[in-house]
Amino acid sequence: MKRKTWVPDVKLIADQLITDYRAATWAMETGQMGVSQGDNDSVGTIASWQATARDHGQEFTENDWVALVQELARRAAAAEPE
Repeated sequence: MKRKTWVPDVKLIADQLITDYRAATWAMETGQMGVSQGDNDSVGTIASWQATARDHGQEFTENDWVALVQELARRAAAAEPE
């Protein structure tokens, strides 16, 4: 088993994803209903982290995804209801 030399910072990724949605605006795309710019921005954030992993000779693994989801879930659970 090969040990990873680079590990993504899931707290930083979570910060970026949350910022993507908090700063999001809605746009109308031709022939579609409104699309959140946060959706587009978050896809870009994830793609950039996957590219960063590749730049380090690594992959964004299933374990990395699980850690990110757990971090986002922790933050959602800690957030006060509106």
